[in-house]
Amino acid sequence: MLNQDKNERNSATNEYNIEINIHGTVNGNVAGINNGIMANSTSACSNGTTKYVIRPNIKDSNKESHKFIKDALDAQKDGNINVVISLIQKSIDIELEEIAPDLNTIAFSKYLLVHYLLTDSRNDREVISIIDDILQTKDIEKDISFYCDVLLAKAHALSLNGEVKQARAAINIVDKKLDDEHKEDSTYLHIVGQISLLEGNTDDAIYLLSKGRDNALSKYVIATSEEDKFANYQHYFAFLTSLGETYRLIHRPDLARNLWKNAVNVADEIGWLQEKVRPLFGLIECLIQYEEYDSAYIQLSNIYDIVLDSDNLDLLKRYYQLKATIQLRCDDNQWREAIDCLKNILQLSEDSNERVRILREIADIQSSHGDTSVALENLSQAKKINEINGIPKNNDLIEMQCEDIKQRTFFVDGKVRRTLSAPSQNELHLIESEYNRCENEIQRLKLSLDIGIGYIDIDSDKALEWLSKTFENAQKMKDKFIASQALIGQVGILFGKRSQECEEIAERHIDSAIEMIKNLPIWEVLARAKMFKGMVVAHKENFKDAYQLFVEAQKIVESHKVEDQFLCDYISDCVDECKYILSKIKFTDIDFDTIVEEVNFMKCWYPKYKNELLHFLWYNRYEDIEKLLIASPKSKAFMITDKTCDILEWCNALDALFDVFSFSSETDYHTKENWTFSKFIPVPENMKSDFFNVFLVLNLT
Repeated sequence: MLNQDKNERNSATNEYNIEINIHGTVNGNVAGINNGIMANSTSACSNGTTKYVIRPNIKDSNKESHKFIKDALDAQKDGNINVVISLIQKSIDIELEEIAPDLNTIAFSKYLLVHYLLTDSRNDREVISIIDDILQTKDIEKDISFYCDVLLAKAHALSLNGEVKQARAAINIVDKKLDDEHKEDSTYLHIVGQISLLEGNTDDAIYLLSKGRDNALSKYVIATSEEDKFANYQHYFAFLTSLGETYRLIHRPDLARNLWKNAVNVADEIGWLQEKVRPLFGLIECLIQYEEYDSAYIQLSNIYDIVLDSDNLDLLKRYYQLKATIQLRCDDNQWREAIDCLKNILQLSEDSNERVRILREIADIQSSHGDTSVALENLSQAKKINEINGIPKNNDLIEMQCEDIKQRTFFVDGKVRRTLSAPSQNELHLIESEYNRCENEIQRLKLSLDIGIGYIDIDSDKALEWLSKTFENAQKMKDKFIASQALIGQVGILFGKRSQECEEIAERHIDSAIEMIKNLPIWEVLARAKMFKGMVVAHKENFKDAYQLFVEAQKIVESHKVEDQFLCDYISDCVDECKYILSKIKFTDIDFDTIVEEVNFMKCWYPKYKNELLHFLWYNRYEDIEKLLIASPKSKAFMITDKTCDILEWCNALDALFDVFSFSSETDYHTKENWTFSKFIPVPENMKSDFFNVFLVLNLT
């Protein structure tokens, strides 16, 4: 958003300012721009020299092109951006038809046009082209104020287009031209603050935007005229919304919430209706995160007419998306109403990717409530959209979703588990390429987390490297949400290392993650963190405390309706496992398959204590185990020998052909030093004999 302080335009006596309201900008901010419309192309400075200025005098002008500019400035007060743009373009066309076109009028008109075109992100490239035309104006650099305004507008457009490095280059030119006083200007603080955020310099962004907010409020308080008060209150509103958006982007609803509230209150005081919709949407998102659904629904219902009258499809789609979210989370019986809202988005959208996303979301809801055939029809439609647009490779995830629905593999309590799949190796390369091209550090942070998670099952060391880098950058950018996920991802990898050092690092990581997010409404991440903390404690065989942590995680997913069914089921399994271990049920009370399952579980999750656990199992339950081995319906193999080489060869051969579950003996045992099969129950050291019998149970399936 471009905001300019009218005090910077006092270089000439014959000057008056016209307030220009920029409605509905791409980043959700609205502010006034005070443009000094100069009486002449030059004006007298206090030292008697002549200062060159671009802005034409339109106040007393009878030029037809100037009349259209005045009409545009009047029309902007009604908030109809399309009308304003049309009038400004008309003024440019008329001036170009003159025998001797006034190039300064054309430059200034294009400068005004830029601001209004930036209300729609789809115009970014067009805006940059127009600005480049303005910069070709003869002697433009002589008017330092106007020249810097144009460069700031270019920096803003470049940043919105993802060209952050070029945006910073434009700012660097402005920095050399402007003195420190002009760097206190609202326009400068706003644009440089937003570019700093895209560069990942969150501290700088918050400092600059907070400074702009405080400056605007101070000027509002000391202003004597209603015009000045109104202008500075507009700027105050713009900075509040920008700060709210900044905190939203770094996943800090706790800090964004009050900013959104203040912005809505300011809009009400000014009498703006359409402008307050954007901060109100942000506030509603915060209310949803904090599960204050009734308040969120009331706020949303109050702005439907405003959104509808705005004729802004993006706002209307966002309205329906938020309404669907509230309906699904507040009352599961409203799932059909939620689907109707999503279908409204489908009708409004022309973007193929968005249509596919909505169709998949609708199918997910339908399949969750047993409407399988219709869900599959919607997924089929989504695949056709991808094929029509030449991107059939995007159908892989849709196919997986279809299979889940057809096979009902993931159905639990009548609801379908959301499909979770790591990207393939080819997809990872594409994500990495996007990461390397991207100049927006906020987006790069998200991509680096995706890459780190994606590499977990492919290259754990590489995954650890990416996740470590992601955590460091997230810390720098104050994004606790992504930082905690990067830590949790590392914990999973460190567990797999199965070493004392890695377990100690994993415990520190998970403790840091829990501390980091304990007061944030990000329940799924908190539940996952608690689950991993329970696993860390369980690895120490402190099953009592581990059980409490798993129960805490289970309460979080249940009370906050966490939608990741895979996570919910995994936590439930952990609770049951701890409950089983703590119950101390005798092995004679369960069947052989359960014993084998328990042994394999122990060996997998508690490798450090594998031998101790297996010894405990054998010493305390060997008679029961022998009975179960003999009674097992699985195939058996029996051998008597006095040569360890024979038994070794025999067992190796069987182990190559079958899955050897366990072994026992009817008499004595050889020394454990002669036995090398870790998967077998260990032999007591005090049992020695030259002759020994071996009894194997094989799984033929």
